[in-house]
Amino acid sequence: MNFFSAFLLLFTKIPESKKIKIKWFLINIRYSNIFKLRSFKLKDKIFKIDSWESYKSHIRFVNYFYPVKNIFKSPVINQTMFDYKGLCEEISNKKIDHEVIQLSSSIEKSFNLRKKDSLGYISRFGRIIEYAYSLDPKIYKKLNSKYLIEFGPGLGFAGQLYSKLFNSKSIFFDLQEVKDLREILFREFSNNKGYDFSKFEDYSDFDSLISRIGDIDDFSFISTWAFTETPLILRKKFLSVISKSKIAIIISNKQYRNLNNFEYLNDLAKKLPNHKHIFENLNFLKNSPNFMKKHQMHIFISKRD
Repeated sequence: MNFFSAFLLLFTKIPESKKIKIKWFLINIRYSNIFKLRSFKLKDKIFKIDSWESYKSHIRFVNYFYPVKNIFKSPVINQTMFDYKGLCEEISNKKIDHEVIQLSSSIEKSFNLRKKDSLGYISRFGRIIEYAYSLDPKIYKKLNSKYLIEFGPGLGFAGQLYSKLFNSKSIFFDLQEVKDLREILFREFSNNKGYDFSKFEDYSDFDSLISRIGDIDDFSFISTWAFTETPLILRKKFLSVISKSKIAIIISNKQYRNLNNFEYLNDLAKKLPNHKHIFENLNFLKNSPNFMKKHQMHIFISKRD
């Protein structure tokens, strides 16, 4: 039952505040179903991220008990993957602005959200791409690849935006729990006849992913915050993927445990001699939280034409 499962979440590491734990508990009880709505086969852990272990427990609760229309009300989803009612970023590029508005409206229609509830969330990704275009004339061409590999796509809606902008097919890699969550969301979202849904491939097993992309040469790589929130052992596995990409865009905060991510990404550039390295702070996100403006975007552009 949802009460017992929600009660057990009070003993996880997140959120740290007891007051907020109680708040999350009450929200979970309010918006979840009494009995399980779904079950997912528990698979062997493909990779373990200690900092996400507690989050995974909360996401499993959402997957099991939340009606699909209520998922965006989940506190763990709002803290980690969805900026509910976030302020909209200004976008000058007409194509990007059009696709951001179309996607945001379709999300709101599919999940009974109010108008502009998701616009700030989607516009942030649109503004990141618009600004990236301005940094080097080759970036637009490089991003228009046949495939896009996205590490840690979260809800997966940014991938819909990228597919429209780049005319690429998305290949996702993520935690199994988040992959299950996307399956729930996109089963519902794909029924929206007013939006041209872009199909994608989804993986949580690294070996299966590598096998899939082994013969693919024409692809880009994007990760917004997720890549540098994982241990070095997993990052090292992706070095061959990034080095093979036409372009890689990685958005990162400064710190992961005792590791300085900005220094790590600058060191990564030295391991990619065939890629040009550009990096910028995110202070171009004028309407995003101040802490986010101190994060960085690192772009690795293949020197091969």
